[in-house]
Amino acid sequence: MLDAYPELELDTDIDIAARTSVPVLISGTRDDTMRIAMTIAGSGEHGPRRSVLVTEATGVRRIAATLNGDTARRVVLLRNIDLLDHDQQAWLIEAILTRCRTAGTPDWRLIATTSVALFDQVAAGSFAAPLFYLLNAIHIIV
Repeated sequence: MLDAYPELELDTDIDIAARTSVPVLISGTRDDTMRIAMTIAGSGEHGPRRSVLVTEATGVRRIAATLNGDTARRVVLLRNIDLLDHDQQAWLIEAILTRCRTAGTPDWRLIATTSVALFDQVAAGSFAAPLFYLLNAIHIIV
């Protein structure tokens, strides 16, 4: 964990992330990001989430069928979001926007992890700026 990021602030960010349904982006080492992601996924404002679907980000399209079914309180955890190709990024942007356009409380939420600085990838043109913006609703850096 970075010394510049006090533990108290990290705990506060995790608590805020657990109480919302907006996308969460977690940057840091694989072990730290997964620990924090599972903490957020396992809690929520109205009790524990029903299920957590964990997949490598490169398998993002495989979650489409899952999201079309009974998704009440489901968490989709995408590891290594930085590995998405252009087409996968475009698909995920549309999935998030469709979720946002749905009336009422969203029935699934997205948590994405990365071990690289996505902002640098956006600047280099290898990661879509709109996707970074959508994922960056809550950004936890460890």
